Amino acid sequence: MIKFFRKIRQQLLSEKKFSKYLLYAIGEIVLVIIGILIALSLNKMNEKEQALAKVDAILEDVMKELASNVKRGTYLIYRYREVDSLSVLILNNKVTFNDYTADNSDALWSTATTWNKYEISDNAFNLLLNNRNAIPVAYDKAFLYLNALHDIYKPNVIEFNKRVSTLVINNLDDYEKHYEWFADPSKRDEEITYMLHSYKFKNKVERFLIEAIYTHRGAIIDYRVRAIKAYIEIAKVLNKTTDSLKFIVEKNDLEKYVGTYQNMANLEEEVEVFILNGPKSVYLRIKIAGISSYYAYPLSSEKTFYLYNDGLVRFKTENEEVIMTIYKGETGISYKMVH
Repeated sequence: MIKFFRKIRQQLLSEKKFSKYLLYAIGEIVLVIIGILIALSLNKMNEKEQALAKVDAILEDVMKELASNVKRGTYLIYRYREVDSLSVLILNNKVTFNDYTADNSDALWSTATTWNKYEISDNAFNLLLNNRNAIPVAYDKAFLYLNALHDIYKPNVIEFNKRVSTLVINNLDDYEKHYEWFADPSKRDEEITYMLHSYKFKNKVERFLIEAIYTHRGAIIDYRVRAIKAYIEIAKVLNKTTDSLKFIVEKNDLEKYVGTYQNMANLEEEVEVFILNGPKSVYLRIKIAGISSYYAYPLSSEKTFYLYNDGLVRFKTENEEVIMTIYKGETGISYKMVH
């Protein structure tokens, strides 16, 4: 091709057709420029495709992080449910000396002195931030959810991680400084007597109930709800299915729980269960006796919900009847769907 163009130029010069030669030279330059522009355009398109592929790969890692964070949050909600029940028993003087000496009393002994840190993984999200300029406009909604999750709700979790940790350390420091039984196994009976009768211990349990179970768990719940929403939005932009994930609960998953329930121990008390579709998640409203209302958020698609801040709700089917049990404190109240 180059020889062909060179031959044309030589022929025009030999024939002294300078005007045609000039036009030809200009045309050749234009062709070269067009070729360069096309090459640059193709290269730019290729770079965009590579950048988008990189963003997609990072977002898939973000989804894995979110799923892990949600799983950890679910575990801690169950864990705090156990601590909540034990704390209520202690505060209501329903714990005995024998309860502390039983084989399965470890959790009871550690009330107010043990906690679980909510570790949030965000390495993939930080990598996404470093590639912010490559994120297309179509991904903006998912990115906004992620930003809110890490700029608002994660710092809230971190703050309560610190507060609960400090509370536990202070409780242990108090035991160490003021009680011989702290390091002396032979004085175990004295320690049990302290836990059974000391108002100072009950104050510690009450404070732990407020700081850890209500506020820390509340922060975990807030983060978990919005992490699930962020996961769903990312799945949409990446065309990923969420059907097999237990922590993704859709409106149609809850419809079978909607109805009127009757207290199985007090037939005069009725409960209404509704579905609410909020901006961040779908959940249930439980209205008891037309007065009290509770909001129950799904922990999984397997019939378990948590009452915001103070309890769990479980559904099961017995002889084709739907039974709902609400657990608050150490007790559970069961209701049967009547229509």
